[in-house]
Amino acid sequence: MKKFENAQVQISNYLQLSTSKISLTMDMWTSISSLGILAVTIHFIKDDWQFDHFVLDVLYVPSPHNALAIKDSIVKIVSELNIANRLIGITSDNEAKMLAATRKIKDTLNLSEFRHYRCAAHVLNLAVEAALNASIVPNCVKKLRTFISTVRNSPKQMDKLKEYF
Repeated sequence: MKKFENAQVQISNYLQLSTSKISLTMDMWTSISSLGILAVTIHFIKDDWQFDHFVLDVLYVPSPHNALAIKDSIVKIVSELNIANRLIGITSDNEAKMLAATRKIKDTLNLSEFRHYRCAAHVLNLAVEAALNASIVPNCVKKLRTFISTVRNSPKQMDKLKEYF
């Protein structure tokens, strides 16, 4: 635990060296053991114009995994690191609780220029899934997608496929 606390102090000191605005990305999922896990990554441009980003924390969020719990976790992180006044946005998926959490973060920290950004990769994935579920995609493409997914998720099948190539 001491090592983690030392790392937190180093990260906090490192973040205080820059005066640039910061953005966060956050993602939440449920672990195999049904625990709510929240990952938070920071992104910013250093004073020498070099882009920097790294994971700030991966933490357990107690149930219920709602907007308030997510907001409390983010506010705690940015407050402990003394970066709340530099936060200009958060990127997340389009889940309702993430959207509500970012609104609550903006209100709680009183951030006038704060914005929520929807993850482009997630939006694209939703569009592709919608297209695959609609009748506009030919059946042969759907079957090929199922085949590829089956092979990629099976080490045994991947090994057999590699024999042919």
